[in-house]
Amino acid sequence: MTITIDIEDQVSPFLQYTAKTNPEFMKKAAKSLGWYVQAQTKKGVRSGHPGGQSFAERLPLKARKLLSSSAQKGWYGRMINAIGYEYRGGVVSIGWSSRTSARYGAMQEDGLVHDVTQGMRRFWGSRLVPLKGTTTALTLPARPIFAPMARSIEPALVPYVEKKLQQYINQGTDFGQKNKQRRHYRVMG
Repeated sequence: MTITIDIEDQVSPFLQYTAKTNPEFMKKAAKSLGWYVQAQTKKGVRSGHPGGQSFAERLPLKARKLLSSSAQKGWYGRMINAIGYEYRGGVVSIGWSSRTSARYGAMQEDGLVHDVTQGMRRFWGSRLVPLKGTTTALTLPARPIFAPMARSIEPALVPYVEKKLQQYINQGTDFGQKNKQRRHYRVMG
């Protein structure tokens, strides 16, 4: 579950010429685009409506606090911090930046059905949320992130890159702050 962007596929002939004559610009533009899409994806998840598509309802906060003392108030909790981007070979991928978050994120995005066991009945009952005798499975509804965000962000990609190119031509500006300590993310999933 990732968003993958090949910057050379979506650009105008002028940008294609620039890519051939100045590959360093395209590399910087692709990384800047990765940062932008990552930030927009995080913003969409925090809102609970990534790409304009609302997440399925979840347990009320009161019930979640019965289950855990550290119940998250926002969607996906701190997992939002695990959304990252990776630049490799001219392609930018936006997705989960660790195996654990990729596995958990896939469960959230695809949905999941848990069969109810006696241990689960005891667990829920001990927290004053008894399950009915007829309940045989608990369903976690799908809450997709990357597909809806890719559809909603796509129209903004070319204008974003063209704006960066115009800044580069006019001002010769760099795309980001120079970090002495470079971070290299790997996208999983």
